Amino acid sequence: MFNAELLRGKLRGRILLPDSADYDSARRLWNGRIDRHPAMIVQCLGVSDVIEVVRFANAQTAPIAVRAGGHGVAGHAMIDNGVVIDLSALKGAFVHRESATAWAQAGLLGNELDHETQQFGLATPLGTVSHTGISGLTLGGGYGWLSRRYGLASDNLLAVDVVTAEGEFLRADHDNRADLFWALRGGGGNFGIVTSFHYRLFELGPKVFGGSITFPIADAKAVLDFYREYTHQCSDDVTMYLTFMHEARSARVRRVIAVRPVRRRQCSTGCTLALTGHAHP
Repeated sequence: MFNAELLRGKLRGRILLPDSADYDSARRLWNGRIDRHPAMIVQCLGVSDVIEVVRFANAQTAPIAVRAGGHGVAGHAMIDNGVVIDLSALKGAFVHRESATAWAQAGLLGNELDHETQQFGLATPLGTVSHTGISGLTLGGGYGWLSRRYGLASDNLLAVDVVTAEGEFLRADHDNRADLFWALRGGGGNFGIVTSFHYRLFELGPKVFGGSITFPIADAKAVLDFYREYTHQCSDDVTMYLTFMHEARSARVRRVIAVRPVRRRQCSTGCTLALTGHAHP
């Protein structure tokens, strides 16, 4: 559909077409139900690649999808008959211990950024699942285990590097292009392609208290009553969330309710008893 040769010589990254050996694996997302077939996937290796692909797609009037972590349930990271800009190889992380900040490239997963920041005893609020990409999470707000104490991922965003729809590279923060920065902090990925994020970090770790407590669905009312009361009075150092889910530890699938508590510091005995009280009536 598109003449890839017009683009190939301008990139460091790879272009995958439907007949390329790695095309099928590159179009797969975390949600296995998404089965879309782009005309071209470009695996970018730097900001220059992103700029060139955006300009190429504009010239070809081609629709664009942007893939970072590929974890979004709706599958917006993949598109039929368009151009996919794949950022998953952009995994640089640059931690500045003295200022407790970090620049992180858009292809990083949450556990990869945590790995870098924890070398200095630092962390920023990310998600509740380690293999979620930082990009979609942050641009959508980003609730995670540290959010009761430190807010959303987007609350701790200090600046972003962005490639606009015209293929222009710019930086946005509270003082420069503040309207764009405001929109990107929770408004999703519709305002440009963010290639790097600048985060505020906090002293944390390396040990935290956490786990999962599972109850039969028949106990839902009692668990919900406890959850409501406990989360109303517990410290901001404790984050809990509650999930109704299907459990399949054996051949029989059953409906359960799961409570997942995480505490920022070592948990006291009183906290432990409070969290496990309904597990052992």
